[in-house]
Amino acid sequence: MVKYAMSKKSHFNLKNLITFTPMTIKIKKILNSQGALAQLANAHNLPVALRYKVVKLMRHISTALEPYEELRLEKCKEYSDGKTKTVFNKHPVTGADIPSEEYDIKPEFQAKWEQELIEMRDQEVEIDLPDINMTEFEAVPDLPASTFTPLDWVVKV
Repeated sequence: MVKYAMSKKSHFNLKNLITFTPMTIKIKKILNSQGALAQLANAHNLPVALRYKVVKLMRHISTALEPYEELRLEKCKEYSDGKTKTVFNKHPVTGADIPSEEYDIKPEFQAKWEQELIEMRDQEVEIDLPDINMTEFEAVPDLPASTFTPLDWVVKV
């Protein structure tokens, strides 16, 4: 078994190898790409630098979507009867069960809720994108090409 040790002065830092580009993007485009991002995050044979970029991207996205999620939850509470039911969803990276609350929107508010949801998803957010090029995935042949379709805003061809 080989062990690697680095002193604090000579540590290897992946952050220094990655460049980020600021981008303004609609929330709905981000939401539509979350499944594909989860597929990338779960790909076990990604090179370490590429995996790091994907994880950083997911963190940037999560931070950018916080205001949207807060407002969406507030509107769920406003347009429902206030009762919730707990459901479990899988975490996109770890696969762990994550409990979340579901609300039933009252029928008289359904149209208004849907319109406001469309308006919220049409808002733009600014995120820093790590520069990811399609050629970086050549070493990962088992990823289907369809994974990259919703990621046209992230992966450069």
